[in-house]
Amino acid sequence: MTVRMSWPAVPAAETYRVTVREDTGSVVIWTGRETHLDVEPGEYRVQALVGGRFETIRPYQQVDADMEMQEPAGPMFKALLQGLLTGKVKTPLDGLTTVAGERALREADWAASHILGAQAERKPLHWDVLRRLEPGDGLFRDVYALLSFFMEGDAVFRALAREQKAGVEARAADLTAVLDRVEVALPSGAHAMNRGRVASLFSRAEAAPLFAEASFKTYFDNGAHTYFAEVAPARVPALDVDIPAPGEDGVTLVLSVDPRFLRFYAPYWFNLAPFLARDGYRFLFLVIGEGAEQAISESRDLLNHMIRYRGLTPVEPVTFVPVSIPEGIGEIKTFYACARFLHASEIVDQTGRPILIIDADMVMKEPLGPMLSALAEHDFGRPCSAGSSVLSPWRREVANTVFVNATDGARRVLDRATSYALAGLPATKSWMLDQNALSYATEDVDARCFDISGISRPLFQERHRSMFERIF
Repeated sequence: MTVRMSWPAVPAAETYRVTVREDTGSVVIWTGRETHLDVEPGEYRVQALVGGRFETIRPYQQVDADMEMQEPAGPMFKALLQGLLTGKVKTPLDGLTTVAGERALREADWAASHILGAQAERKPLHWDVLRRLEPGDGLFRDVYALLSFFMEGDAVFRALAREQKAGVEARAADLTAVLDRVEVALPSGAHAMNRGRVASLFSRAEAAPLFAEASFKTYFDNGAHTYFAEVAPARVPALDVDIPAPGEDGVTLVLSVDPRFLRFYAPYWFNLAPFLARDGYRFLFLVIGEGAEQAISESRDLLNHMIRYRGLTPVEPVTFVPVSIPEGIGEIKTFYACARFLHASEIVDQTGRPILIIDADMVMKEPLGPMLSALAEHDFGRPCSAGSSVLSPWRREVANTVFVNATDGARRVLDRATSYALAGLPATKSWMLDQNALSYATEDVDARCFDISGISRPLFQERHRSMFERIF
């Protein structure tokens, strides 16, 4: 049996279901030419892209070929609200086991796959796919508005950056009304969390109590624990060390690690350091906690051995600074992440040169020069998130690659980041504090802050780093 599908123009990212009921058969995709696929009997999903390019065909299990899309899809949207919008859905079917009825499950899979796929891959979301599910009770309308706002979060944030706040504030008011209507479908705490996300676009004073409310209920995001409306100015004690300056055309790369991370990730940088030193770059490792002195001694020996092994001219391209963990720190791993920002101002002041703060588990795929040249006219640079991530303040700024210039504007940003981090470090649940601090530091500050996600970045994180981290 042959099932023939033809249409004048294949809509973008549409999904079609076909049924093959004979012992043998094929599916014919007509997109200006025929594509025959030999398939086993069963149910299949056929998906195509703009212009009719064939993308996928894969079996469906327990799916009726002729699905009536006009039926209400309330259970699907409740599942989406409880999963996707609260951060608990990782794959389209996660969190949907409580949805009553096979039809609701199928609808949830179908819609969630579009939504999550667009979000994960940062592709446009084709809302025509979801409009076909509109029920009569208005729940779809509300969820449509909710998802639309979250998926367009990056555009909202860009509008704020351009100071076009009036239109966005109007949309935020509409969205708050939507959240109020769908509150019954949300797990405890998620309503306050989502209202806080919206409020955080305009007012920390309004957002902070909403995040606090969410954090004391059954649903919360760890970042909510260290979201503050305002913090008092504060500084850290100076480092008891002289920090060498990089060359005229280079910068200092700053990393903060505990002794274990130093042993796992520093050898990669030791391999590059003698060669980068020729272009004026230096490294500074803040080594934190018990065992720091021994780890530093062994690291110096390893670095010198690597230089001798290659027959290179003796050079000291790396500075190691032991850092004690202060009293009153609620979560030690948060201090590891924040230490590089706490001491950044002093490093810039001592060297008189820009610094580049990076995660220790990153690798370099291209020279640093082009990125640093693009950042030279700015005070501060960091990657900013896209999509719905920008609606969570602790995900707007990414802390893995941060450029700090030797300028007054950069110092103002660092002063705010330091004060914020110090206010949050006593919290027992403080992960994401460093990115919360960056978000606070770059809001309403007199500085030229630049989003580096739009330029070519030479540093990235390899997936295989997880095999190191599983050890500890």
